[in-house]
Amino acid sequence: MVKDASVASHGPYVSIDTRTSGDVSDDWHAFLDQHPALEQVFALGKVTFSKHSSRSSSLTLNATITNTGSTAWSSAVLQAVHGSDMGISSLPLSGVVEPGKDCKVSLRLRLPPEDVIPASMWALSIDDRVFGPLLVLELEQEEDVSGTSLLKEHKASARIFDAPRRLWSDKALREDAERVGDISEEWATDLAKTGMAQAYRLGSIAADGPTHLL
Repeated sequence: MVKDASVASHGPYVSIDTRTSGDVSDDWHAFLDQHPALEQVFALGKVTFSKHSSRSSSLTLNATITNTGSTAWSSAVLQAVHGSDMGISSLPLSGVVEPGKDCKVSLRLRLPPEDVIPASMWALSIDDRVFGPLLVLELEQEEDVSGTSLLKEHKASARIFDAPRRLWSDKALREDAERVGDISEEWATDLAKTGMAQAYRLGSIAADGPTHLL
């Protein structure tokens, strides 16, 4: 049985909704009745990402699984059984897991670049006989390849109103004060592509001669 599990993202434009994570065996009772070797269904949450993010982002899945049976698990693996394996088709468990003992698994997963099946699933198996818990990760690929719609989901925001600058006491350096400030309108097209809210130019510094920066 899965005692606890979590999913973390590494990279931009990836959203993880964990509101539906946890033991969902009651909702899957008909499925479990048809597959008696499986004892539990554990939802890991829903990952939303763009095709753009699938090239630069990854996920880490960590889970603690308890042997609630009366037989030790020897040569057991966590095996992909449905959907994209996300780069991990099988992961051997470490050593023998005795009854009542926990084992920890950690998977570094790649986001699939192709059109995705809505869920990826992993289960324990020994000699290709699946048993125990079923881990379910929901996947949704956004059509917006820039990932801007994912950025809009976040409520946090920030804006620059002033950015004090300091020039070292070097007479060879001079600052163009007119090239300082908010340039969001000038950069509107690029901001729309990235989902960023503001562009702020910190300034332009010219050197009239030899400088001493250190």
